[in-house]
Amino acid sequence: MEKQSSHKNKKEQTTMPNVYFRALLSIIILLLFTLNLSAVEFSLKLGGGLSHMKLESVNSSILDWVAWQKKNAQVQRRWDYLGGKITELHQSFDFDGEFFVAVNSLLSIGLSIGFIYGEITTRDTELTIERFGTQYLYTFPTKVNAYPVIFSGYLNLPVFNWLKFYLKGGTGIVWAKYFNSEGRRLNQEGANFNYPTSQKASSRGNIHKGGLGVLFHTNSGIDFFLEGSYRQSKITGFQGENKDNLKGTLFTYEEYDPVIEIWQTKITIQADKPAGEYIRSVEESEIDLSGFSVKTGIIIKF
Repeated sequence: MEKQSSHKNKKEQTTMPNVYFRALLSIIILLLFTLNLSAVEFSLKLGGGLSHMKLESVNSSILDWVAWQKKNAQVQRRWDYLGGKITELHQSFDFDGEFFVAVNSLLSIGLSIGFIYGEITTRDTELTIERFGTQYLYTFPTKVNAYPVIFSGYLNLPVFNWLKFYLKGGTGIVWAKYFNSEGRRLNQEGANFNYPTSQKASSRGNIHKGGLGVLFHTNSGIDFFLEGSYRQSKITGFQGENKDNLKGTLFTYEEYDPVIEIWQTKITIQADKPAGEYIRSVEESEIDLSGFSVKTGIIIKF
């Protein structure tokens, strides 16, 4: 019964966003057919800013990797953990371009193509471990990219001729990519990192977005805006390949190391579902892009 209920819930989660997407698309198509083209305004909106993503499982894997490295160094003879600076992956850059049509002074519809880029670099995850008197740097760079395509509707709220507020809501499709590698090098000038493991995976999912903004009108044909929004997007079903040319599904699970007695969250590409005495909490990886963003930019009228 639990399996049937779980399967039913997953099916509902995947079908409900599709229902919202089709409903919004139908409304947009209906509006397009009823437009008086001589009265509408066409514009191009270009914006960029910063956003905050959840990425809970991704950050768990980063923090557990640090914990494993630290404890492993502590139990080894003549090894010393000397510390390092570790950054979780939350912040991202968020850019998009949107072509939209003002149906009237209150309503607008738009289609946007965006780019979300979040990364913690080699420098952001460097740990220093001394082994038999020689210092090594260990690193765990991770990157998440996404490319959303969103249909949106706008409700404009004019205040003055030069100022108006607006509410927006939209839904669409997003293509996401996950990159990860683990590296090591001597802690000396000129030494290069060696990356014995690396992997990349991609998937597609749904995205929903809502927000509000303020627009400053000018007589030059270029307006300026400031916008805050929240997006909801949880993506599963990642497929990819690692450095050893192993192709498969991206899984998230916990693995136990009996030597140092620690559980470690891992996100890896596997041909088959991980299983075994020291494996638990196995599931297909979910990359949660949900979060707030703040953007600013320009609107060019045609």
